[in-house]
Amino acid sequence: MDLNNKNKTKYFKGQKLFITLSDNRNLEATFNRDNATRKSIILHNVSFVPSDGKSFEQLEFKLNEIHKISCLDLEVEESNNHTQQKEHISPLRDDPPACTSNGLGGVSPSGDDSPSCNSNEYGVFYDKTKNIVENHVFIDQIDNKFYEAVSCIQKESTVAVIGEGSAQARFSHLVILGIATQQAVFLFDIVNLGARIFKEHRSFLKRFLESRNVLKVVHDCRFLSDCLKRKHDVMLTNVFDTQACHLLVVKNHSGHPPLTGSFSDLVTEYLNLPGHMFDTKGTSLDLWRRRPLADGLAVRVAWKTILLRKLKPKLDDAYYSPFDKLCYTYLRSVRDMDDEMEVKMLMQLQERDGIPSDILADLNKSECSEN
Repeated sequence: MDLNNKNKTKYFKGQKLFITLSDNRNLEATFNRDNATRKSIILHNVSFVPSDGKSFEQLEFKLNEIHKISCLDLEVEESNNHTQQKEHISPLRDDPPACTSNGLGGVSPSGDDSPSCNSNEYGVFYDKTKNIVENHVFIDQIDNKFYEAVSCIQKESTVAVIGEGSAQARFSHLVILGIATQQAVFLFDIVNLGARIFKEHRSFLKRFLESRNVLKVVHDCRFLSDCLKRKHDVMLTNVFDTQACHLLVVKNHSGHPPLTGSFSDLVTEYLNLPGHMFDTKGTSLDLWRRRPLADGLAVRVAWKTILLRKLKPKLDDAYYSPFDKLCYTYLRSVRDMDDEMEVKMLMQLQERDGIPSDILADLNKSECSEN
């Protein structure tokens, strides 16, 4: 949201907000009121993210201290002068709408000149995901939690995998292996479990990572793959790489590869969440190896792991959408023709040309409209 428009944005008392401050700190809070004289807003139930376990009953922030405000609760009272807007958001859209109703749409609150939102689907997505994160399971020994995690993961055909500490490939040490299903996050503490967890007879983690029956969603799998192979003799197999998929989506759409493709970029672009707050890039290996983990670090890994799992269907949609549209064109191309002579002509052309000319015409038209 434009900083110059903060004082014009209408919030209502009790509305849940996510705020990024000018110093890059993030917080969740409930809006109470604004103070026009002091050019500030008063917030209740303030919790900084990642959480350190503390919350503040009331805090006041000047507008010039705030970088961005996003709505977590989109049940905004509609003004009679506003019209309802529902719009499907493309992950490649340059200027997403202020609020959408597709569940993962943009969440910046609308200004006076924008349509208001009456959908709380984004808030539902965020709250459900946050609940999964808060209930993540941290596993640092072979106990009931370990076997329960194994039982849960074995039921899945697709999971997300994060390897913290593997950024330097074979020159680093894997310290946390994060695995996320659709409804749960498990963090395996390799520091305490020890490297033997990959080497013991019939090691679950080794069999799981090498399984061709389970799809592993990974972001830029190069260094994790190298670290697992060189350090733990584990051959990572059957991977859906989110960065690779993003590269193809953008290249197919624009003809050029993307300039950036970090995890935080993808979270921002496809899930419309502030990706920088979930990224663990830059955290030193020494900090990762300390036990207990620094406050908020495990939560951040849990966020990163579950959001990686949530990226998969969004990237699927972006990648397969042109193909799905083309299949639909094939389905209706002849079926919707009423003129039997025209159908016979198409059949004759098909015998000569192989590829239907009407399909090529539609495809070229679609490409021209996209470009």
